[in-house]
Amino acid sequence: MVHVAVAGGTGHVGRAIVQGLIDSQEHQVYVFTRKPTSVFDHLPAVNIIVISYDGQDEIQNVLDKHEIEVVLSTVSPAGSAAFDAQVRLIRACSNSESVKRFAPSEYLIDLEREEEYQPFMPMLTFQRNIVKELRSHPNLEWTLFHNGYFMDYFGQPWAPTTMPSEVPFVDIEACQATIPGSGDDLAVWTHTTDVAKFVSRAISMKPGTWKEHSWIIGDKASLHEILRAAEKARGTKFRVAYDSVEKLKGGEVTPIPGNKAHAALYSTPEFDAYPLVLSMFAGIGTAIVSGHLDVPESESLNAEFPDIKTIKVVEFIEECWTGKQP
Repeated sequence: MVHVAVAGGTGHVGRAIVQGLIDSQEHQVYVFTRKPTSVFDHLPAVNIIVISYDGQDEIQNVLDKHEIEVVLSTVSPAGSAAFDAQVRLIRACSNSESVKRFAPSEYLIDLEREEEYQPFMPMLTFQRNIVKELRSHPNLEWTLFHNGYFMDYFGQPWAPTTMPSEVPFVDIEACQATIPGSGDDLAVWTHTTDVAKFVSRAISMKPGTWKEHSWIIGDKASLHEILRAAEKARGTKFRVAYDSVEKLKGGEVTPIPGNKAHAALYSTPEFDAYPLVLSMFAGIGTAIVSGHLDVPESESLNAEFPDIKTIKVVEFIEECWTGKQP
């Protein structure tokens, strides 16, 4: 069994990946956390290691002590403190005698490809610099897992998920939608449980076979397809606004009610996250109309593991929302 450590494993994406690793029964799973936690009390196979990311030597000692072979980081990429912690983690992995592979906290899309997203997504600088750091450690095999957008959000609040409240363009609960561009551009949507399945299988790939970019495709659908499924499930027509490419590139997006709940998760008395959330969706909308949330299946891990069956977004919406009347 491969010894796998999930840094930030008590977080939203981290918990989903840990569950998937345990379900596979193929790996010895460790969770790195800054403080004691009861999150995984129901999973006795998970080994909890309390660790500070402040010292590179301390991290390296822990890695070697437990003979960790693969490190998956799900530490939030937002902020300089998290960036510095992930850099120390990468350097400790590179110097470790046991670690052979590393995957940073990436997901979503290939964030290196377009500079136009930079004004809307402040975390891009940190994520791009993480990739630069990885390229400076040729002895460490690494990959960036990309899964498009998390499908889980379309099932909230009805479907179980570890993900926080978020509404990507189609607010099924409020029966409203904001559509970037024409609404016909395909995008990849992947449920966290499917992300975990592919990550688990990728860990078992032969050494030297990881590519820089590992795409995971749960399903492909346009926002028009998602809107039609949502309207059918709710039994009503939604109020729909369309944002032009020019508007999106200007950092603007038409708000929907779910944006407020999303922003509330990150707002403080001193900081209102609402404008940042709207700006972020302007960037994501730009990515969708640019085709950057679409990818050929031949270039994905789906081609490597065709036996993995994934959740389909239209079926997921119908299952979660049919009968939930406005």
